[in-house]
Amino acid sequence: MAQQPAPYAPPRNPPLPAYQPAAATGYENLPPILPYKKDLPVPPGYRLVDRPASGLTIGGGVTFLASYAAALGLAATQSFGNGMGYTAIPVVGPWAAIGGRSFSCKVGVTVNVTSSATASAAVQKSLNQCVGAAFDALTTVVFLTADGIVQATGAVLFFVGVASGSQELVRADLPKTAIYVLPEGGAAFSVSGRF
Repeated sequence: MAQQPAPYAPPRNPPLPAYQPAAATGYENLPPILPYKKDLPVPPGYRLVDRPASGLTIGGGVTFLASYAAALGLAATQSFGNGMGYTAIPVVGPWAAIGGRSFSCKVGVTVNVTSSATASAAVQKSLNQCVGAAFDALTTVVFLTADGIVQATGAVLFFVGVASGSQELVRADLPKTAIYVLPEGGAAFSVSGRF
């Protein structure tokens, strides 16, 4: 009779080390962050931390810089001519560039009783070039208008972010690192350290 193999037994993990509680500071039962009302005293066990509105500041700055670079790129493709040099001025530049633009298209049309098909084709070609140039000028004005609006929006968001922020009370025994409470379902990237 054949011997039955021994039943499989998974390997055992080594035992965990015994729990060693951290040195008691007396603040363990306090919440890590509390809201702060201006001109109120800071309660014992907490320190006051300024929180900048970094979302507005970064978002506004990136929006402004991207639209400013786009305006300069468009101006560079046109050799900064025909009023496009104004785009170097932040926020106001696109509007000044629109005002500084000029457009003219002259098509020499002559009426000749014995006009030939060649002359008619030349006039039509000149008219088509004129319409194409007008369309290009209109496209540039529309782009500058949108760019001016986006630059202004980015600049406003940036300065609102710089001017705003909040103050919070953070437990004094916690390391001086960024502590953020995220909304449910939120995500974050964090770097921490000790000072």
